Amino acid sequence: MHNLGVSHYWGRSRESTRYDLDNVTLLCNLPCHQRWGGEERAEYTQYMINRLGQERFDLLTVWANTYQKRDDALVEMYLRQKIKELEVGGRYD
Repeated sequence: MHNLGVSHYWGRSRESTRYDLDNVTLLCNLPCHQRWGGEERAEYTQYMINRLGQERFDLLTVWANTYQKRDDALVEMYLRQKIKELEVGGRYD
């Protein structure tokens, strides 16, 4: 079994990108998540630019640096919709 975890490029404290799928990557917890989250941030940045393209990465950066107060009701609606989409698409068991 793999020890995988979700890595948020922009930390979870940034409410505007907390649930943005462009902001997350599945990484091994050790050492990848620790390495990219710390001393090798430039490598993580390059990975994100390659994955998203420069324009989407720039938009994600702007969005991450835009203040947004957490709206728990909106988050709940969003998560319920994502679960529904997964169930309909047959990707959720």
